[in-house]
Amino acid sequence: MTFSHSDDNDAVHAAIGNAAQALLSAGRTLCRGNLLAHLIKCEQESVGAAKAVYAQAVARLQPKKHS
Repeated sequence: MTFSHSDDNDAVHAAIGNAAQALLSAGRTLCRGNLLAHLIKCEQESVGAAKAVYAQAVARLQPKKHS
């Protein structure tokens, strides 16, 4: 199965949304740090395409480095 760029974006946005929902359901504060921690944990527990989606979600939430 191949993914188009829009499918990839949708999957990444869904992963971020699911992470936010999981944090809220657990009564945790919704902030970038908590989202990153949750997504990194999910990435470590995933394999294949799911791992790649979580890696992209983590990359999107990382602070941008200015050169």
